[in-house]
Amino acid sequence: MRFSLAVRVLVAFFLFPAIVPLSAARAQSLSEGAIQAAVYVDRAVIAYEGKRYDEALKECQEALRLDPENVDALYYQGLIYTALDRPGDALAALGAARKLRLGDPDVAFQIGALHFGQKEYEKAEPFLNEVYRADPKRPNIGYYLGFIEVQKQNFREALSYFRANVPSDDTFAQLAGFYSSLTLARLGSPGQAKAEIDQALRLQPTSPLTTPAQRLGEILGKAAEQEKFFRGELRLGVFYDTNVPVDPDRSGDVTAQAIRAGQPRQKSEGEMVSLDLAYTWLRTVDWEGTISHRFVQYYNNRLTEFNSQSNTPTLSIVKRGLLPGAFGELPYTAGAQVDYDYNSLGNRSFV
Repeated sequence: MRFSLAVRVLVAFFLFPAIVPLSAARAQSLSEGAIQAAVYVDRAVIAYEGKRYDEALKECQEALRLDPENVDALYYQGLIYTALDRPGDALAALGAARKLRLGDPDVAFQIGALHFGQKEYEKAEPFLNEVYRADPKRPNIGYYLGFIEVQKQNFREALSYFRANVPSDDTFAQLAGFYSSLTLARLGSPGQAKAEIDQALRLQPTSPLTTPAQRLGEILGKAAEQEKFFRGELRLGVFYDTNVPVDPDRSGDVTAQAIRAGQPRQKSEGEMVSLDLAYTWLRTVDWEGTISHRFVQYYNNRLTEFNSQSNTPTLSIVKRGLLPGAFGELPYTAGAQVDYDYNSLGNRSFV
């Protein structure tokens, strides 16, 4: 909650130096009109919190008549206009406050949230990013920026914002959970997405999001059941090879002639078996670990000494994420893989 320049009307004149969020030098230079304006701002805050918006607006207008550069009066005037569904007037008041105090994160946040509410996401983003850089734990800032990244199809960036969001209440917590679930689904993690939507439903079982969330949960549940952690592929085939020993073509070369003479038979029909097995032992949005094995057997019916077999077990792990850069966050993929190859020829170890 933003603090006004005064706390209560009866003590405003006595406690003013202690409660004004300004420097001591500035406080000493305040005029009598500015001091009186602070009292009206305090009245406006009380009326605003009581949802007496017309009364609050009059108090702010009186404060600005006495002190046209009163940033707090302009700030609360913007909030009041927002509550009265007058976004144009709200932006004008908040814009005036920003000109007087450019680095004020409260003002920047309200301007960004106001543009967001009007679905003007491109206008909202720079204000919200400014606030996020200054205070990444500000309530709901992660939800706003995450939603904007979803609109831009930047799902990894969106998920990082949703995960870092600090909700102001259960409604915003549920919204962040709902869109986190959608983001996880788009990133290919229906199991995690289903867990996220179930948690969001538990926050407010009777909210307006309940029906669409339940439908999404049903879809994700089916997708999670179909998510394959084990997969296998078997291939069978027949072949006819006209050069099983891989002898060189006929030529005048003495070595080539000797090789061909030592292996009179070159042709053979045969069968082939290929089996691929893989198990994903780790799968999240950021990590994926897999262990697999590939087996290939070639059997030559007439030249069994050239039968070959290949076994390749593999262990791999991959990390995906985002790296901060001068032009924004850059996606990256890093991984490690260990392979072991064992090949036999003629039923004997070869390589």
